[in-house]
Amino acid sequence: MKKTVAKKTLLLFIGIFILLIPIKSNAEPARGSRENPLYAYESYTTDVYDYSDYMGKFQIQLLDYKDGKDAYDYVMQNEYNAKPTSSQEYIYIKFKISYISGSEQIKVSDVINYHSDLFNTDANYQLSNINWGFSFEDVEDMINVSLYPGGSAICSTAIIVKSGNTPITYRIQTGYNSSEYEPIYTWFTTQIPEGRCPRGCTYKETISKNPTCTESGERKYGCVNCWYFYTEEIPSIGHNYIEESTKQVNCEQDGIIICTCSNCGDSYKVTIPHFGHNYVGKITKRPGCTSAGIKTYTCSNCKKTYTDTIPATNHKYSSWKTSKKPTIFKNGTKTRKCSNCGKQETKTIKKLKASVSIKKKVSVKAGKSIQLKIYKKSKGDKISNWTSSKKSVATVNKKGKVTARKKGKAKITVKMKSGCKATCTVTVK
Repeated sequence: MKKTVAKKTLLLFIGIFILLIPIKSNAEPARGSRENPLYAYESYTTDVYDYSDYMGKFQIQLLDYKDGKDAYDYVMQNEYNAKPTSSQEYIYIKFKISYISGSEQIKVSDVINYHSDLFNTDANYQLSNINWGFSFEDVEDMINVSLYPGGSAICSTAIIVKSGNTPITYRIQTGYNSSEYEPIYTWFTTQIPEGRCPRGCTYKETISKNPTCTESGERKYGCVNCWYFYTEEIPSIGHNYIEESTKQVNCEQDGIIICTCSNCGDSYKVTIPHFGHNYVGKITKRPGCTSAGIKTYTCSNCKKTYTDTIPATNHKYSSWKTSKKPTIFKNGTKTRKCSNCGKQETKTIKKLKASVSIKKKVSVKAGKSIQLKIYKKSKGDKISNWTSSKKSVATVNKKGKVTARKKGKAKITVKMKSGCKATCTVTVK
């Protein structure tokens, strides 16, 4: 009995263990998933979201992809572009994007965000933009392209990423799970499928829709060796309108033109607003420093004229310049000149103030002599004379030598040719 219970218990544990072992599935992951991305070179029409906001329906097709040396050589056609380091490389992607339906203008970089939606080959490592390449081809950069509903564009970008992660995969948000608050992505690979034609396909061209005056046509290029194809819009040929003027336009009168298409007969009337006078100004009398001038405006179309007064310019004098320096004997002069009319003004600069210095007081014994000296005088000045207030007490000669005669005080004065004076009190003991 005990052996039977033990056997049943063992079988129960074995059963539970088997249930816990994960069951492997051979089912292939859904196309467009991270594990099984779509081939980017095919054309896809899909809804696009910006997180929870619906952006619109778009047709998206990868036209070209380059990496490694191919991308480097292509981008470096502009030698001023940044050069990747030994651990970096350029990748280049070129798309055709058509905005099929929606309600607002969108940026292409919001549909395919190359800041956050580019991944390595296995789609498990998000690529970071290290730098960009610009101005190496005649195609708009994705960041500069905006579309309105019904519009389409071919655009590209080239970025530097960490090397060893190419060819790349990328994702586009094509839905939103409102219950889980999570975006839903569709994944794409730039890898060429095994056995398919590599880039550099041999194309066969067909016209799938002829253009008209108002509607564009379509040209399809299909590879004769593989699945890859792309389409080009053939611009509408446009109306070939022939203009017939029924009323001439002038400066003040509107004109009328009837335009008729020679292809389809469509016609319309165009009212040409009068273009207004095109006045060209010319100075017919130049203004002076004290007199006004005249500027005459003439319409180049109908020759109508009117005039404006140009205010007098007033004198524009230079700064004062000394034309004759003043001295202690004579005044100087300074002048300035008008740069417009050449008129010159002159002003007097007062002559320099002269000065002379000798000793204020001296003492000398009777019968003795003393020589008075000039300590300081103005430049260029000279002695005119020496005089004594009391010759009985002291005399002075023309050279300033004082001779004491008798006890007392006398004032000896020196006078300069400029007229300035200095006095010394002589005390005779």
